[in-house]
Amino acid sequence: MKLSRIIYSIMLALMILTPKGLKAEDDNKKIRDYIASNLYFFYVQNPNKPRRMFFLNSYKIVNGGTLTDKSDFWTNSKMKQGRTLVTKLLKSPKEGGDENLQRATRDILRLRNGNVKVFLYNDYAKIGKFAKEAFDPCTDDKDYVWPCASSYDGEVTNDNQFVGDMHMGAKNMNAYGKEWTAATFIHELMHTQDRSDIRAHVFYSSLTGKWYDYGKDGTHYYQEAVPSMNSAYKEAIANTVSLRFEPDEEVRAFKWFQNNGDLWVETTRDRKAKDIPANAWLYNRIKKVAGPGKPIKNRKNYRAYKIRDLPARYIIHNEMIIAMIFSKYGLHVNDAKFLKAIKKSNKEYKGKANSLSVLFKNMCEAGLPKGETITSVLETDAPMTYLLPFAYADYFTGYNAKTIKEFNAVFDYRINWAWLKAYWDNARELVRNRIPVDDPTYYPIPEDLTDIAMELGIISNEAEDLN
Repeated sequence: MKLSRIIYSIMLALMILTPKGLKAEDDNKKIRDYIASNLYFFYVQNPNKPRRMFFLNSYKIVNGGTLTDKSDFWTNSKMKQGRTLVTKLLKSPKEGGDENLQRATRDILRLRNGNVKVFLYNDYAKIGKFAKEAFDPCTDDKDYVWPCASSYDGEVTNDNQFVGDMHMGAKNMNAYGKEWTAATFIHELMHTQDRSDIRAHVFYSSLTGKWYDYGKDGTHYYQEAVPSMNSAYKEAIANTVSLRFEPDEEVRAFKWFQNNGDLWVETTRDRKAKDIPANAWLYNRIKKVAGPGKPIKNRKNYRAYKIRDLPARYIIHNEMIIAMIFSKYGLHVNDAKFLKAIKKSNKEYKGKANSLSVLFKNMCEAGLPKGETITSVLETDAPMTYLLPFAYADYFTGYNAKTIKEFNAVFDYRINWAWLKAYWDNARELVRNRIPVDDPTYYPIPEDLTDIAMELGIISNEAEDLN
């Protein structure tokens, strides 16, 4: 018995040390090294005092060096979730690292291949004037750090290695827990990589010095339709990958759609912002076609509409609707194609008024078989992966676009006509007949998205690396 255990132990050791096992371990180390070379962590131990910020050496953490430094980051109980996040990102799996989070982080960072500053705050002392001026974090209504990120203009050069920064605080990380912290990190990281246009000429008022892309209150809720479709898009691409790390949020979002829940629209406009076009205020447009909406308890400046009862062009102003389209595309095609489409779109956004139409075009093109065009592929029996983004957009807007012109409005009339017509003429009826989500007696279920993919001939998700 004792000998057999020894033999078993030797066999197990040999299995672990096979070239395949070593390669997997080596690949994971390369991912962590890449993250270490691109993420610069700064611990703000006391935000309200000068010289209380410390650099956390990512290379030492990856390579097993000491986790101690001059700060209390590794010992302060208030930094529990901050430590967990850094450990998940930089340590091996046996030391608490999270390979899925590491791979997602690496893939997102590859979108621009530049450096990102990550500020982690011990904000149990509320953020005061000094901290706001010195670090410029976002804060919640109680003056604790609320997660946010910025994307810097310009390409990566030898003189300009940084592409963005993000800010996260201990108070909210600890309050919401490790899943939320990991998902929020991925969400904010995507913001640092996004180069889509915010449409300043429409949503910025020089008279008030304020932005109105999220409305007068400057915030957004998961069930809100915001004035700027581009801002809904920005939040959506940040949500798409983060939903993988907070699956309950995706379940909640789908149930909201499933039950034809309330879509919120902010009603109040800033009368002082006279240089903002009247139709930039989303409520003005929706009210004309759908009436005044119903009041919302404790939200006097908002009105609610049943989400699947609105015209498709207004439903798409919601970040979770767009995020579910993208997330289901990633699930049934693959996330790498989605990220590749974003990387390509980053180079094409400049001067483009509608970010959504640019990304949809690139997602569709990513589904084309090699050597085919939208014209030639329709003569083949290839799976219609290239039309799946339109199918999901149609589904999540309740099939409320009854004409091709109304469907074009979902993309602000900026989508390539050949692509639009290809869906309308070749896939629309297949999709709508298979899953009649516009039938009042039909109750949507998550499996609908699989059925739609299969109807278009997509029967497998093929793994693909993001180069």
